[in-house]
Amino acid sequence: MKAVVLSLVIAVALTGCFASKPPGNVGFARAPSLHDLEGTYENRGEGNPKHDDYPTRLSEIIWPKEPVSFHALIGTIQVRADGETTLIVRAEELGGGLAREQTFTAGKDFEFRSGRLLLHGGWKNSLSEPEAGGLFLMHQSRELGIDSKGEGKYKGTEDVIGAAYLVVPIAVHGTTEVRFVRLKD
Repeated sequence: MKAVVLSLVIAVALTGCFASKPPGNVGFARAPSLHDLEGTYENRGEGNPKHDDYPTRLSEIIWPKEPVSFHALIGTIQVRADGETTLIVRAEELGGGLAREQTFTAGKDFEFRSGRLLLHGGWKNSLSEPEAGGLFLMHQSRELGIDSKGEGKYKGTEDVIGAAYLVVPIAVHGTTEVRFVRLKD
């Protein structure tokens, strides 16, 4: 009986939620068209000041497979709509010059719903990661758009359920919101 009570206490202790938001955070604006997202944005996002040592960069959201050194060199991200289904995104280096340009298409690279870009997320598990310390299922969703003040906005959510060391049940929900300043052209 003591083992059951101890397991329940540990399970409750390892169940939780967290949220990270910038000061003065506001919600998403409804952007009727991809053209409403056009602009130049600072690459370094404004998030929770407590985590300022590890800022979220817009380029990391757009190109997650690039190395950290690539993202550290990017100063601004320029977004331009080409028609109603295509975005052209340019990463400009801190000192000027083009670092990368890529075209993204609705239906293939993102979904455009309620004025937001829904980036591919989904489910994954820890079966291929023996160092994870247990068996976990994770669900991630990512959204980009503009906030009600006209700045760039990112919202990422992550849910994790599983068993640490195959014994201790864990359930965690986290939300991260970041603002990307839109520069005046």
